[in-house]
Amino acid sequence: MISLKKLLDLPRFSDLKMITDESLLTDQIIKSVEITETPDVANFIPKNVLVLSTGMAFEDKPADLIPFIESLIHAEAIGLGIKINRFLKKIDPEVIAFANEKHFPIFLVPDHYQLGSLLHQIMNIVWNTEREEIEFALDIQKNFSNLLIQDASNDLLVNEFSRMIESPIILLDPFKEIIAQSRHFNNRMNRPDYYLDLLSEQVLSDNREEGSFIIEQEDGEKRNISVIKIHVYKYFPHYLIVFDSEQLPFPTSVFTIDQAALVFQFNLFKNEKVNETLYANESYFFDGLIDRQVKDSYSMSNWFQVSKDYGYIDSDYYQVINVHTCNLLKERTKSLRSNEKALLSYRWLRENIAEYFNEALVIWRAENQESIIILQEEPDEIEVKLQGIARKIDRILDSQLTFSVGRSFPNWEKIEQSYIQANLAHNERKDEIITFYRDKGMYQLFNDMDRNEIIYFCKKTLKDFAYPDGEDDVITDLRHTLDVYLANQCEITKTANTLFIHRNTVKYRINRCEEILGVKVDEPEESLNLRLALNLSKLDL
Repeated sequence: MISLKKLLDLPRFSDLKMITDESLLTDQIIKSVEITETPDVANFIPKNVLVLSTGMAFEDKPADLIPFIESLIHAEAIGLGIKINRFLKKIDPEVIAFANEKHFPIFLVPDHYQLGSLLHQIMNIVWNTEREEIEFALDIQKNFSNLLIQDASNDLLVNEFSRMIESPIILLDPFKEIIAQSRHFNNRMNRPDYYLDLLSEQVLSDNREEGSFIIEQEDGEKRNISVIKIHVYKYFPHYLIVFDSEQLPFPTSVFTIDQAALVFQFNLFKNEKVNETLYANESYFFDGLIDRQVKDSYSMSNWFQVSKDYGYIDSDYYQVINVHTCNLLKERTKSLRSNEKALLSYRWLRENIAEYFNEALVIWRAENQESIIILQEEPDEIEVKLQGIARKIDRILDSQLTFSVGRSFPNWEKIEQSYIQANLAHNERKDEIITFYRDKGMYQLFNDMDRNEIIYFCKKTLKDFAYPDGEDDVITDLRHTLDVYLANQCEITKTANTLFIHRNTVKYRINRCEEILGVKVDEPEESLNLRLALNLSKLDL
């Protein structure tokens, strides 16, 4: 790894003379060297290449060096070395002025040099440097591999890599929260969150790619920071942040950092798979709680003995909340991005639920792509807290959650019932973020019945009274009287008092209803069917 500035400082190249300002020399690394006599060579060279030329193509038109230099600038070349006295005796001052204006370094190669020999000498330095960089990167990979075998933590890996490259490092999770940081941040005056705040608007957003960035500290000092995305998840990466990356000591290179990022990726992926096994075990135990046959095999004493390993406690309060992501609910074909949002929402809930609810558990049911929250202590302001969770997830993952809440029960055997209620609430949700279970009594039996079957039953039973359009006042009044009459156990006096009408009017209207319906409304079986049909026809199907 060598720059043009360091190259020209080497004693062996002391006779290579800059003709542009010395200040144009930077620490930009030379990746390759090319010899060319072709004016359009910029179309065929890679970035960060040093170009050598005799200037033969510009012997008769030396001013054409200006567009040539401009093309090299667009190609992001490092600089230009021109051999003089063969085709060009000197470089036009206008060319030099243009190069200075564009911050493009030019140096002269004395006539006694053969360009092929000069290229070979420079490339030997570049190759030797790259060999040392590769060997250093491989050493880091070997050391890291040994640490991985020893099941090293992310903290240990971060500090070891930081020590090797002599630079501060931070590792972030997909929520842009710190997983590990090097020892450089262990004092109060050097807080990692301070730098994350500076980076947040520039770097840590989905519309910015990884790369190097300059941040300005409160004291005005500028620092170079490199951000490398580590893809354990396709759409929501982890981040490795390396400070002062432009000043990393030799032989640290981009290849070195890439190798380290690969090791971090493997370690994070391994940890994720270990966690998935844990999630599956917790889900399997929960499945047992909602499986009547398995649940009935537990006694009170042995259930608590087994369940405590999964975080359950002996309580007089258990309540289930079903959590889904709106993206998955709306998509017919579940996308990988939405699946990742659902899983990461669960991970965030698991890690942060204690900030909202005491003694709460969070379970991931992968087959349903749902999170289950089990409250084991009566909460305060449950709706406010769930809304707070929804806002947080929306902010960090751009994902909307929906919460379906079952009722609370005083013993663990009723967890199954609370879960069923949460699912029923989920099925009946509309556009609300939070839906609480509402008991509908016997009408709950009709939840899974086809809508058309219910409408057919109502029309068959009630005939003209099933779905009046509101324009026929007579039918509307008769239906209302029938409804009140049946609700009052077919007692004429109570019905008259409720409707503020005469008893004879009630009798007349009930007789008219029986004529239309063709049945005696006070017979037990007919009364039941009529009451059921009247109530079902009021439901919003």
